[in-house]
Amino acid sequence: LRTSTMGQGFARAVRAANPARRYGLHHEDLYIETPEVEEALRRLPQDVLEARARRILRASDLVVKKQVLPKEEWTPVDQKPYLSEILDEVIREREERIRLDNR
Repeated sequence: LRTSTMGQGFARAVRAANPARRYGLHHEDLYIETPEVEEALRRLPQDVLEARARRILRASDLVVKKQVLPKEEWTPVDQKPYLSEILDEVIREREERIRLDNR
């Protein structure tokens, strides 16, 4: 699904305004862990999952210390998503199961 140029600009502005960037977090690190998100996380490669855990631990430590990362270490606005494609797949599979169960 392609987003319009205006939609892409809006999405970029939202990502740029996300205060979690100051802690080195990716947007997807903040997803609420629903059953679908948990399944998508389970399907991630181990190194990606470990990197996510390290980012969350570092951010938690910074919050407790009331600190933020130096600006050059903030998460880039154009950070490539690591979970969205897998999450979309999990949701499609769940919807397909529901559809087939209701036949």
